[in-house]
Order: sequence, then C-alpha cells, then structure tokens
Amino acid sequence: MSEQQDHQTFEEDGTRPIASGEIEIAETFEEDGVRPIAQSPDFLLTNSQNEEALSTPNSSLDADGVIEVDGKRPVDNSEVKVVDTFEADGTRPIMANKYQIVDTLDIDGNRPITSESNLNT
Repeated sequence: MSEQQDHQTFEEDGTRPIASGEIEIAETFEEDGVRPIAQSPDFLLTNSQNEEALSTPNSSLDADGVIEVDGKRPVDNSEVKVVDTFEADGTRPIMANKYQIVDTLDIDGNRPITSESNLNT
C-alpha cells in the first residue's frame, strides 16, 4: 500500500499514474492525446543537428519537393513519379513503372492487387 501512496498522476490529464521519481517530464506529445515525453533517454530530446537535417532542401517535407496526392500525405517527388491516383478511393498514388493494377480486393476498402502479387483465380 505504501507503494501506491508514492504514486502521482500525470497532471495534463490527471489519469495516468506516475511512480515517484520514475520519470521527469520534459515535454508533452499532443497529436493523439496528451502523452508525457520523459526527459531521458537522450534520443527523445531534440538537438540542433536533427533540426538542421529537417530543414535541408532534400527533405521530403520541404514545401518545394512535395506532391500532395490527397492533400494529406507528402510524397517526395525525387523518389516517386506519380502518374495517377487509384480511383477506388481517389487518394492512393500510382507510381510510374512500379505497379500494374490487375484487380482490386474489396474486403478491406478496394485495395489494388498488382501483377506481381500471387493471384489464385
């Protein structure tokens, strides 16, 4: 019981137990709820070298080098030549000389079946 008395809760949402001295919260991640980011291990911390790498022109997130097929997912145009979109849902890119769509699989949302797939017809 004394072990439970030493627990605290994560103050951002008040529901997650944190053992006393277990982690030191450096920041929170709010993309899918408020989650604590522990101060260690060191690979979770941002450093200037990583920030410089993200700002280089070769980054796939660079605004000049992005093809937004569905307005949501960036595609690096130095690696992919998008020739069309898969029309079953209108959002998936079809790359030149990469896939030949021969059929669709209706079970999980009209996913393309390529000619390289093993078809049991």
